[in-house]
Amino acid sequence: MDFLNQSDSKDTKTTVERCLRVAIAKGFKYFAVRNRAQCWSDQNAAANYNKYGPSSDCKDGVGLAREKAFVVYKIKGKHIIILLSDCINSYFEGIRI
Repeated sequence: MDFLNQSDSKDTKTTVERCLRVAIAKGFKYFAVRNRAQCWSDQNAAANYNKYGPSSDCKDGVGLAREKAFVVYKIKGKHIIILLSDCINSYFEGIRI
């Protein structure tokens, strides 16, 4: 899912909440935010999210426009998310949710 065209796409909290809702609806337990307003995930996210180590291309809880810079969250229940990484280089099997 891509919220870049939304008027509030630079509001990190709104983006994370939107991604959370989409990830839950699609049955994912993990999701990541990249490019300020893009939601990513896949079925292997738990095993692969930190495969490529840390990145410095994130700010305020979201990855910036750089390739593969993500902030990763784990879903616990329906409304609780746990920040898993401040900023990592990752690969989510190319699935934008």
